[in-house]
Amino acid sequence: MHQPIPNSFAAHREWIISLAGNTDSYPHLSAAWRNSTKILNSVRQALAKMNGISVASSGSLGRMEQLRRSDADLIVLLDDAICPDCKQARDMVGTIWNSLKPLRLTKPRPTGIYATPTSRRQLCDADTLGKIDEDPSIFGKRMQLLLDSQPVIGDNAFHQLQAAIVSRYSIDETERNNRVTWRFLINDLIRYFRSLSVHYQWASRDDSARWRLRNVKLRFSRLLLYSGLLFLLAESSTHQSDPVAWLVSRLRLTPLERIAWVYSVNDDGNFWQIATAYDEYLRRMDDPEIRNQLESAERGSNGSSPSLNQTYQAMMDHALVLSRELQRFIDSRRGVWADWFFDSLFF
Repeated sequence: MHQPIPNSFAAHREWIISLAGNTDSYPHLSAAWRNSTKILNSVRQALAKMNGISVASSGSLGRMEQLRRSDADLIVLLDDAICPDCKQARDMVGTIWNSLKPLRLTKPRPTGIYATPTSRRQLCDADTLGKIDEDPSIFGKRMQLLLDSQPVIGDNAFHQLQAAIVSRYSIDETERNNRVTWRFLINDLIRYFRSLSVHYQWASRDDSARWRLRNVKLRFSRLLLYSGLLFLLAESSTHQSDPVAWLVSRLRLTPLERIAWVYSVNDDGNFWQIATAYDEYLRRMDDPEIRNQLESAERGSNGSSPSLNQTYQAMMDHALVLSRELQRFIDSRRGVWADWFFDSLFF
């Protein structure tokens, strides 16, 4: 019997799905979950007196995978009455981070999507539908709120926002038989992942350490957060009584839990391969010696490419375990998942 979907987000509970039977078999996943829970509880306490604002955790903290050197990626969600670009908004963000100073969290990059606040009005603006030149910061935050985020303060507002974003993606996506196909969301999800892939491939090539770190993350954590939402959208093709509510309820799962749950409902016993490979990835990323090797200034024997690094190549070889298993699982779902899903992937 499959476990029910939880009523709470990850920080308020343990894993709902036993990873291949015994979570003790995956010590680094377990340790990262415990560490993330501890940090999120501290963040929640530090921000408890903030009014008129919601804060969501994203990135490794949202995925319950916080390591010693991970950033604290927080999305600040303002009331619609406050302009995200005004001084009041900037002051509120400053107050949040001042409140968090005692925790000594690593702040996200000032040029990244987490550096600026946003609002429901901004994220759900109908005028941006179909516009590929939308502000990347807004597009990025909207996607992260579906991919790997959970509330820190303002739980109800966060839940309502997720539902509004999902409803936005269901617009004009209903076939004549009244089934939501999610083509709009799948297209944006693919666009987001491919944009990351292209950006990571070419950006920071003059900074070998940064380039290698980003591309390792792309093939592990980014691949799984992408696959987690993609698998839910595919699985929704077999559950159509209320597709919006069905999807929103499952967004409480972390990306890894989403994949585990979809494997479970399809009676596929191979999830242990993903759990094992990902546990090893977290071990290596938290190992100072391996991390230093990965982030060395070395550019390879001929100095031509930052990828010519033995530690990097070993991790990319390990990443093939994940990508090949995910591909196998997708291929095995033909005839189970709707044809429109596979059409959306390839055409």
